Amino acid sequence: MAATAGGPALLRTWPLVGRQEELAFVAEALVAPRRGVILAGQAGVGKTRLAREAVDGAGGQGRSAVVVAATEAARAVPYGAVSHLLSRDRRHLDGAAVPALLADQLAAAPGRPAPVLVVDDAHLLDEASAAALFHLVTTGAAVAIVTIRSGEPVPGPVAALYKDGLVERLEVQALSRIEVGALLEAVLGGQLDEQALAALWSASNGNVLYLKELVLDALDAGTLAERGGLWRWAGGAGPAARLSEVIGTRLSGLVGPEIAVVELLAAGEALDASTLEELAPGCRLADLERAGVLTSTSDGRRTAVQLAHPLYGEVVRARMGTYQHRRRCQALAQRLEETGCRRAGDLLRLACWRVRSGTAADAGRLARAAEQANRLHETQSAETLARASLQLETSGAASLQLGAALVDQGRFEEAEVVLGSLVPAELDEAARKALAYRRMRALFYGLGRLDDADRALLEIEAATTTDACRLAVRGLRAMMLAHAGRFSEAAELSAALVTSSDDACRMIGLPNVAMARLLGGEIGGCVALVDECLALADRLGDIPVPLRALQVLALAADGRTGEAAAVATALCGLLIDGRRRSGEVALIETVRGHVLLLQGRPRSAMRALRQGAALLREQDAGGFLGWCLSQQVEAAALLGDAPTAGAARDEARSLSGTGVRVFDAAASRARAWYHVAAGDPPAAAAELVDLGQRLAAAGQRWEAMRCLHDAVRLGADGAAAPLSELTSEIDGGLAAAISLYARGVRDRDGAAAEQAGEAFRGAGCPLFSLDAFLHAADLALDAGLVRRAAAARRRALADAERCEGARTPALARLTEPSGLTRREQQVARLAASGLSNRQIATELSTSVRTVEGHLQQAYVKLGVSSRAALEPLFS
Repeated sequence: MAATAGGPALLRTWPLVGRQEELAFVAEALVAPRRGVILAGQAGVGKTRLAREAVDGAGGQGRSAVVVAATEAARAVPYGAVSHLLSRDRRHLDGAAVPALLADQLAAAPGRPAPVLVVDDAHLLDEASAAALFHLVTTGAAVAIVTIRSGEPVPGPVAALYKDGLVERLEVQALSRIEVGALLEAVLGGQLDEQALAALWSASNGNVLYLKELVLDALDAGTLAERGGLWRWAGGAGPAARLSEVIGTRLSGLVGPEIAVVELLAAGEALDASTLEELAPGCRLADLERAGVLTSTSDGRRTAVQLAHPLYGEVVRARMGTYQHRRRCQALAQRLEETGCRRAGDLLRLACWRVRSGTAADAGRLARAAEQANRLHETQSAETLARASLQLETSGAASLQLGAALVDQGRFEEAEVVLGSLVPAELDEAARKALAYRRMRALFYGLGRLDDADRALLEIEAATTTDACRLAVRGLRAMMLAHAGRFSEAAELSAALVTSSDDACRMIGLPNVAMARLLGGEIGGCVALVDECLALADRLGDIPVPLRALQVLALAADGRTGEAAAVATALCGLLIDGRRRSGEVALIETVRGHVLLLQGRPRSAMRALRQGAALLREQDAGGFLGWCLSQQVEAAALLGDAPTAGAARDEARSLSGTGVRVFDAAASRARAWYHVAAGDPPAAAAELVDLGQRLAAAGQRWEAMRCLHDAVRLGADGAAAPLSELTSEIDGGLAAAISLYARGVRDRDGAAAEQAGEAFRGAGCPLFSLDAFLHAADLALDAGLVRRAAAARRRALADAERCEGARTPALARLTEPSGLTRREQQVARLAASGLSNRQIATELSTSVRTVEGHLQQAYVKLGVSSRAALEPLFS
């Protein structure tokens, strides 16, 4: 059931997702000579639901179904679980006769298959009922679908069923992340934010019961809500009240040292077994692991232990209260101090435990831990630690880490208050470089205040005492100015950086030069510089996300869209799973949308761009939102969705012009596509021609080429000549294909158009190849080469199938009457819409006599004789 306008229609029974293989396995296990299947799995994983669906499938094979639900209450009564299967007058009979009576009562009619006996929670069966189940299966009176909970002891007769090979056994696994996403989107009736998916999947571990309770609780609390066409998570993944009861019941049997163990793990998350044995003497970790309460992994001599499910920790922390939680954290901190902070991450763990226990006393240690938390992108922890340090002692180190944490959370105004109070001359060189970077991010990328950011960087540069630090700060200025569109100033500052012997300085300067080469159409040079930057970054131990974004753009421009999409998709997953800054995720989603549009995949592009825009609305790095929204206009236009295109265009126009300007040209090109969505391709083509000419004059050859190429695709054949001239100044795989296409249109060269189609195919751009093949088909028809035209049209049709339902003028022609040239198609379509010959001539900027000629040719080819006969052909 889909969501209604007022919200999701949450079913009592959620759709079954991701269980096709399991259902097929069960169906096969019910066919002779097999006698059934045991479904094992953790509580809430979906065993009962799977059994129910399998029974429905068996019903389609003519089998009846009998259900037994084992319970703890019925366990004390012999045959308590199966007594309801006996007729009332037979329930008083001797127990030994019950299995045979059941077999007799369940016996199928002649020619009918044996019924399906469903036994839910068979680990709770009394021994007599288990023996009856064994008898029914072994005698063939029924085939069985039995569910048991993994890790729980089961009655001997149930164990014998699979140990003796009488039935199959299937371990039912939790849902994968992809399956959880598909399930939630089916339930919510809309697209789910990737970060919300990551949080819900991590919290539930794919357990359907836990997931359902989390979602219901979040919807009730308003922390899961639809905003901007995307279901977003606005809070932590804490347990629902009902789910707390379920988990609490599972942990309720713990006593003494066992309680201490789960409380310590809830406070410390993952701990050494030796720490637990020291702080909870008498605990039996092996028993708790067998019971499914905790898990362990060994690495050499060290055994790491953690709770079996993330939600266990949430529930335990809520139940043990503040005082007990502080006691546990203090005990863990004392233990770690006694054994020494020898492992990576120990400093951060120790500092966090000290703050949580209220026993932190070392301001310097807290500041160092805050720095480590910032490096790990744990910004909430970094803020907490930095503030705790400042409460003990005012220091530049802690203030710098607090400011960094606030910047990374998108709290730019607060960050600037903290960072702006620091005096560069009072900091060491490393701190000055860090301050320059954070103030640039806050003032320029966060608040769009270029002049203030420039003054701040100049002030920090003036306070530096080493050439390396001075160059590094200049490099940040160069990057900022380049992104602000002030390329000449950026190039001047970058010159010294590129030739520096300091890798860190070159790392700042080279991407600026690479971006300038991309915009100027030097694609090969851009790709080479990006590769050099990646090698440098690898040596320095960190590859910045903006560099990865530039890599994606460079690969796509070189006609390697498959590689570009793979890099972007993989990086999105890593950033989300690593809980990186939302601005970084948004940037990569936006460039991924760019590549998907090049690949002719507007639906996939819209998903990525909707995700990017939702994040950028919360934290926009100075101007990327306008570019992202403009590409949404193009995606919506390709999908024929005029309302969405209009809304995205209006929102993009409403944004201020400050901050990042490097993508302004790309945004303007994409916004021109609104006219296509509004049903006016000629207006889009005219706007694109004008924009392309202006960009070419400004030296922005890459975007100028894209504008003119789109204009030709939309019917502006006159733009083919300047496009051909422009592509001679641009290298790269995509430019080479566009050059062939421009030549084919300009020279009416069908062979060149076909070659362009094949080149676009090689670049992974089926929408572009479709246009080229259709143009080749038109030229072949004009030359009387009917078979060649048909072959080109078949290739176009094959490409259309890869374009996710895109709608363009070229694609529309594939569903309209064939055999007409493109101009004949245009004239016939306008005539069918009711325009006179004179109006058509004005629309197409041609003569009335030419319109009459094209219209007569269309009549002959289509076998009609009037405008009225054209209407049904083009409706």
